[in-house]
Amino acid sequence: MNSIKKISLFVVLLMAYNVGISQDKDEVAQLLNRNEVAIYKAQKEIISHNSKSNIDKLAMSVTLQERAIDVYKTGNLKETSNYAIASRENALMILKELLDAKQLSYFELDNSEKNIVKAIDYNPSLLNNKVESYNEAILLDPIKMKETYNITINQ
Repeated sequence: MNSIKKISLFVVLLMAYNVGISQDKDEVAQLLNRNEVAIYKAQKEIISHNSKSNIDKLAMSVTLQERAIDVYKTGNLKETSNYAIASRENALMILKELLDAKQLSYFELDNSEKNIVKAIDYNPSLLNNKVESYNEAILLDPIKMKETYNITINQ
């Protein structure tokens, strides 16, 4: 009888662990999806304000998001989250410069995303955040950017 209780407890704990992982994965997926929206909004604002001084930040945001997507596919949620948060920070730098506070609030980290930052002990200095090169014309064209860069998990 004792072994049945142990097995039952193990099964319950395993199910709770899997629910936690699934929830974490869903939260990270939501973070990645919101990043994509923030990146395209940053791109749109750069175009509408003719703010070419922000192209480097956009390239960095796109590069970090691509790395986050690649790592997400391996299942490493902590590293994915680090890249994703860094990507959002770059997009937010652009948006803070080009939008007013009312428009900006949607793109800032929500409570779930802030909890991810705390849980992973976010440290952007550990990331590979080098942008080898980029094509400005592609970054300023929404269709070409979507065709060229993998910044969505829904492909």
